[in-house]
Amino acid sequence: MNKQIILLMAMVIFMKMAVAQTLQVGDKLPALKFKEVLAPDQEVGLEPHNYKLTILDFWGHGCSSCIESFPKVEKLQAMFGDSIQIIMVNKESKDSTESLFAKRTWIKKPQVKMISGDTLLHKMFDVRAFPRIVWLDEELNVKYIAHAISMNAANIRKFLRGEHLNSKPVIQTDVRTSLFDKTYESDLQSFSYLALTINGLRFSGGDWGTARSITARNVTVLYLIQSAFGGSGSVNWRLPWKTTLNVRNPDLYRRPEHLENPEEWYYKHTYVYHLLVPKGRERDKYEFMKKDLANYFSLKFSWDTISMETLVLKRTGNKDKLKSKGGKGFSTFRRRNESAKGSLFADEKRILRNQPFVAFLNTVGGMIEGTLQKPFVNDTRYDGNVDMEFDGMTLDFFTLEGLNEELERYGLKVVPEIRPIETLVISDQY
Repeated sequence: MNKQIILLMAMVIFMKMAVAQTLQVGDKLPALKFKEVLAPDQEVGLEPHNYKLTILDFWGHGCSSCIESFPKVEKLQAMFGDSIQIIMVNKESKDSTESLFAKRTWIKKPQVKMISGDTLLHKMFDVRAFPRIVWLDEELNVKYIAHAISMNAANIRKFLRGEHLNSKPVIQTDVRTSLFDKTYESDLQSFSYLALTINGLRFSGGDWGTARSITARNVTVLYLIQSAFGGSGSVNWRLPWKTTLNVRNPDLYRRPEHLENPEEWYYKHTYVYHLLVPKGRERDKYEFMKKDLANYFSLKFSWDTISMETLVLKRTGNKDKLKSKGGKGFSTFRRRNESAKGSLFADEKRILRNQPFVAFLNTVGGMIEGTLQKPFVNDTRYDGNVDMEFDGMTLDFFTLEGLNEELERYGLKVVPEIRPIETLVISDQY
């Protein structure tokens, strides 16, 4: 038996062992080469001594947060150049991945190495959920298996300096129904707890998510406050102009912009909150939540009215150009889904047929406030069912100019005006 055959058999045996027992932190990855990559006539190599750091970024076509991270991944690779290599790894075939970028042109392929059609690395690291980040040193030793938030410039700099990262590992999820002790539940008026985000903890069943409870997991203080005041659903307090932070250190309550290491901030300033009330007190639960948050964080809440630029929908004439002609009602009047999830709208027209005018207001008002970041007010006082048809590009690439071009046919126009807007003011108690 010649040496080549012996070597080949040894490699096969090694790979079977690697697949049978997943790699953990401290294990070493063998040198590997992959040809199923998104670049013609190129190979992606995992070999020792070529890079001080190799990051494997596992993703999938159905993971919207993975796709949203593409610009960040590309920026990190460009920032650190030849010191590191970031390799994006997915199970879907090369043809399917190329089709994703070709058909969904709003998803820009990141300029990093990419392995498609992978099964080997997924099995070696037992990847079952996305995104998943694996950090390998110069010798291809597995140093960290972590969440996506670990991949940031600050952590990469620390790694290259030989410093330890405080990244939370990916661990087996601990599923609990609650952290409450049920023994004395019947004697209590309400009970709640607030905890810092717990890595790997998930709640399911029990009183979690019932009408008697309020639950939030791994969220900021500002999100909790906005949830407490928005409990009735009548106002979306998460819109940026609906809340004002008048506190000494706003970064304790909301995620700061341009964080170099968001992971570090995340585990210090996001929380798990759970409130449970007895039967019959369901309507009071959000009032309990407001009091909890005021006490926990030494805050006080008040109301103010601020004059600000508001986008107002008006009628431009007396003629009714909206009234439906009747027939079977249907709607495709919505924005194309810009994540990898859901169906891709191929239709060039988006249609409202014999639908309530409020359906139009909900779609367009949501886009105005979400995309244009301005308050929206309806001054038309219109009521009834309508027929409307927009070019799909108007909704997919939303601008005020494009919207008004469509609205002109229906005797409508959105104009900016200074209007008083009620806002929630969050202040320190002392």
